[in-house]
Amino acid sequence: MELTPCDVRHSACVRQVSSCISSGLDGPVLMKEHHCPPDKSEEKCRFKYVTMDEEGPELGIAQWPKEGNAVSGDTVAATILTEDRWLFVLSDGMGSGEEAQKESSGVVRLLEQFLLLDFTLQEAVEMVNSLLLLKGEERFATVDLALLDLANKNLELAKIGAVPSLLINQGNCRVLESNSLPVGILEEIPVETVSLPLETGTVLIMTTDGVWQGPANDQREGWLPEYVQGLWHLSAKDLAQRIVEHSLIMHGGKAEDDLSVFVVRLDW
Repeated sequence: MELTPCDVRHSACVRQVSSCISSGLDGPVLMKEHHCPPDKSEEKCRFKYVTMDEEGPELGIAQWPKEGNAVSGDTVAATILTEDRWLFVLSDGMGSGEEAQKESSGVVRLLEQFLLLDFTLQEAVEMVNSLLLLKGEERFATVDLALLDLANKNLELAKIGAVPSLLINQGNCRVLESNSLPVGILEEIPVETVSLPLETGTVLIMTTDGVWQGPANDQREGWLPEYVQGLWHLSAKDLAQRIVEHSLIMHGGKAEDDLSVFVVRLDW
């Protein structure tokens, strides 16, 4: 699909386009590729979507930019690596706004490319870290990664500087966390991966620090596990939206940081 570029640019229309296509087809779709041309370019915005198999994961994404910014500095992505393997990524760029968005989206694109070339999770993260350091700029980004293997019903997770995630099954909530630094800071970073067997009904919730920690003047780190106990049965889309809305209330209606939530529900 090709569209005339909007005035805002920088991928600000992605959610609206995805929502319109999903509504038109009366079913979920996944964006495989997207190109937003630079300002004053004569190029068209390009989108490539695929329909999602009903037996595949149910995805929910909700975002709210920091007050005063038109775009979020966080990037959320889902990529089909093979017929049975999915990649889910949530990256938080340094700071907020367009510069942070460029950093986080660049990290996500690189990870997708390396994993599509059959790099392991650890190798892909190490390669991205090395490339960021070669740029010589003081820029970094957190990385929250999940590799889903539908054939073997397995989930492989890696966190690089990211806040904890939640894995819920039948109401039982497990907190997944790591103490590693973001990519782009150290020459060598420890990449710890965790492989977990999955059961039907499993829900994975990934967030950025604006959601997990709450506002700077009233941080409530750890509020999320209790909050989702009565909501985990909702659709992935509704659950993600409810979490962001509650987080925004905690911020007093004006987000002090980018708020992003990525929910993956697995039913088979």
